[in-house]
Amino acid sequence: MKALVVGGGTGGHIYPALAVMEEIERRSEGKDKICYLGARGEISADFSPYRDKGWQFATIRIKGISRDSPLRALKALLLLPVGFLQALALLCRLRPDVIYGTGSYVSLPAVLWGELFGIPAIIHEFNARPSLTNRLLAPFASLIAVSSKEGSTGLRDKGERIEQIPTPVRKAIREGEKDKDSEIDQGAGGLQLDLEGKGKVVSVFGGSHGSKTILEEVLSTLEKDGELTEKCRFILQTGRKNFRWAKEKSQRIRADKVRVIDYIDRMALAYRASDLVICRGGASTIAELTVTKTPAIIVPWSGAAGDHQCHNARLLEEKGAAISVEEDEWSSFPLSQKLRELLFHGGRLDEMKNSFSNCDRGAEEIVTNMKKINSKGAKK
Repeated sequence: MKALVVGGGTGGHIYPALAVMEEIERRSEGKDKICYLGARGEISADFSPYRDKGWQFATIRIKGISRDSPLRALKALLLLPVGFLQALALLCRLRPDVIYGTGSYVSLPAVLWGELFGIPAIIHEFNARPSLTNRLLAPFASLIAVSSKEGSTGLRDKGERIEQIPTPVRKAIREGEKDKDSEIDQGAGGLQLDLEGKGKVVSVFGGSHGSKTILEEVLSTLEKDGELTEKCRFILQTGRKNFRWAKEKSQRIRADKVRVIDYIDRMALAYRASDLVICRGGASTIAELTVTKTPAIIVPWSGAAGDHQCHNARLLEEKGAAISVEEDEWSSFPLSQKLRELLFHGGRLDEMKNSFSNCDRGAEEIVTNMKKINSKGAKK
């Protein structure tokens, strides 16, 4: 089987795509051909650990249409024909048997050209509100996968082509790495996490680019409440843009209890080390929290299309596995009090951990369906 797996520019689309690629390789013992397609200049992940596997990596010039800036929206529209032509050239060269799209705008030309050439496609909606891309592509997909039943809202189909399949999560995240107190080596900047002492660990993730909004409130709280850093340890993942600012601000806090890191490329260790996470509400993050059963305070990004991060966060909050705080309420949220309640008193974290449902077979189910679709095509 020759598979084209379409990711995007951010970790929310890249990491599920990589999870599917890992499973294709595992299932075929390296015999299947795999190509990843992303957006040129917008990829935030480091693919170097995967290049030795013999996978192909390709990019096209395409951008998402901005809802905030008419000028950026116009530039994206003008670039669209270029992306379509580059996607056409890739499909003609690669001639894949099946396409898997993660819902990013990169999926649009790949799946539409695939429809024209008779190449079957699976599209996957990870969020509780479907993306514009998936709403456009739903009529052309051989299978529509949704991570939650809410994700099928507004997707046009023939009834039998929608299947609920969890968001694919990389093997390292699902299975974990080493022990909780292990050292986490960071490729970015040669940084290492070697937090001293005992106590619960709180990790702050703002997606692959970080979140200054979340970091400002966390750092301000730690500066005012010395007991938190006395009794607990903190990992702050900033993104490259916020790293210097956050590093300088963190100097006022106990350096042996707080580590500021620009990018965490071994997230499995970070989840394993964490008793609690403060994070955004992207679908990939929600899936990783679920399979690692990590309690969380989720601050959904208010700029997410269709407010889908809020809907994602509420799904976990309704289960009792997370606390959701809307971004415009974050500055007034009693963070210090809530951290004390969760970290110092009773078994609240254990209750949250036990509220997660078991949901870790997304990659396996996607690849099974890819194989079925490819098998049907081969028999025609």
